[in-house]
Amino acid sequence: MLTQARRNVAETDLRNIELRYGDAEFLPFEDGYGDAVLASCAIFFLLDMLIGLVEWQRVVKPGGSPFLAWVNRNAAEVYKDFYS
Repeated sequence: MLTQARRNVAETDLRNIELRYGDAEFLPFEDGYGDAVLASCAIFFLLDMLIGLVEWQRVVKPGGSPFLAWVNRNAAEVYKDFYS
C-alpha cells in the first residue's frame, strides 16, 4: 500500500505529505505532529478502538482532527473523485 501511495503522491504537486509504516495504535509521530489523521476503515481492525482514537488525537496539533472514513455500498460514488 505504501508503494502505491508514494506513486500517487509523486504524480501530484503536493510536497507536504509524509507516508510512514506504523502501528495505528502506536503511531511513530511525536505529540502534536500534524494537522490531521485520515483513517479509512482502520478503526474496525484495531484491537482496541479507544486506544486508536486517543493515539490519533495525540498526534494532531491543537485544533487538528482525526478524520474517520468507512465504505458502504455507496462509497464508490462518494469517493470516486477523491481517489482518482
